[in-house]
Amino acid sequence: FENVAPWAGLHHEKPNGKGYPFGLKEGEIPFGALIMGTADVFSALAETRPYRRGLDREKVTDILRENVAGGALSGVTVELLLDNYELIDAARREASRQADEAYYKSISGGDVQKNEE
Repeated sequence: FENVAPWAGLHHEKPNGKGYPFGLKEGEIPFGALIMGTADVFSALAETRPYRRGLDREKVTDILRENVAGGALSGVTVELLLDNYELIDAARREASRQADEAYYKSISGGDVQKNEE
């Protein structure tokens, strides 16, 4: 946790220096924070939210690449994600399923409702 905590605190920093909380630029942001920033955007795009369905792979890819072009995300981390999209998306879906299951168990006294993502 002592390694991961600083990355979590910096995952909104952007290579173009327009992030927060410190406005760090490319080369100043730890690689782990760049990974977390990419993962955060990816999950926000790919996951179904109460207000919209998750986006398809093509749209997620387009938006991630637009963010790289604008300096908001690391090109290295985005390309790593895209090169391993199926594996990463499957892990995201499974983690979401497990979180849903734990949540529904906690509020229902043990009955589990399935997430229809």
